[in-house]
Amino acid sequence: MSTQLRSRRDRSGQSAGLLCPLLHVERGDT
Repeated sequence: MSTQLRSRRDRSGQSAGLLCPLLHVERGDT
């Protein structure tokens, strides 16, 4: 599973990059 998650993150790096800030904003950690 770890390997698959890594592959997915590598492929959808942009998605992860956009999700990271989004999660931070939702948490209120601007």
